[in-house]
Amino acid sequence: GGWLPMAGAREPLPAGLVFERVLLVAAESQRVILLCNDPHGSGGQAIVDASKLLWTEAELRALVEGDNALATVHRNDKFSKHDGPALTGVSLKLISPANEVDIAKYTKQEFVIVRETPSVYEKATRPFVEALPAKQLGWVYAILDRQKEMESLLWEDAHCMLLPDTKWDRLDVSALYIQAILKDRTLRSVRDLRGQHVPMLRELRDGALACIQDKFEVPAEKVRVYFHYLPSFWHMHIHFSVLGCPTVGGGANVGKAILLEDVIMWLEKDPAYFETTALTITVGKHDKLYASLKSVGVVH
Repeated sequence: GGWLPMAGAREPLPAGLVFERVLLVAAESQRVILLCNDPHGSGGQAIVDASKLLWTEAELRALVEGDNALATVHRNDKFSKHDGPALTGVSLKLISPANEVDIAKYTKQEFVIVRETPSVYEKATRPFVEALPAKQLGWVYAILDRQKEMESLLWEDAHCMLLPDTKWDRLDVSALYIQAILKDRTLRSVRDLRGQHVPMLRELRDGALACIQDKFEVPAEKVRVYFHYLPSFWHMHIHFSVLGCPTVGGGANVGKAILLEDVIMWLEKDPAYFETTALTITVGKHDKLYASLKSVGVVH
């Protein structure tokens, strides 16, 4: 999440991309995710998230290595998005330079279910999160500092900024997908929430849902509002997706999504709920967190 559309002129993809391998084929969402080398940009690796009706490997190789005039519709830090001519139905998202965390996130991998007790969080998850390089959140801070993507800002209050996710084109309300990025940089995940945050959560929920109703005529009873835990990036954000949204995928599964209404209810009953409860999570075996969990004997 967090790659947001913006207007742009047609320009080629970064020159010199070299196809390396296919990381993941997501047939249900008509996406293929590739790993490429980007020798002229960062000198490292790049992830290309390509969507089209059907792909062959020859087409993918020609797409990333050829001279293609695509419209750059988003750019923030290492993230960019490029659309092809309307008749081709081609849309690309690019992450360059791509690090190990990025590559693991987009690689087909085996997942396991883990019961994260407070002890496991303190011994494995928290050290993993605190060791993450700050630059991984550079694109988030560019938004919060009003340096990027202000043309996409839908609404804000004292607590958050509301922007469309790039999985949504902002035209088809049946695929509405929006994120609220919280302004408090000390909050990384639901584990950091306490009873004192309930008024803030209520206020931003009501404001965001009113904005969605006003701008897109989608009523609150048709919007699922939730956190991800584990999140895809460790700065607190809240997902707003219309019921039936085709791009949510596994993001609404148990072991991943936690409804905002439930979070508020639990914190009202116990202000320290997320400090003392166990949470069920799903972890990919290529994720660095898996290695951290393995080091303390939680997985094998």
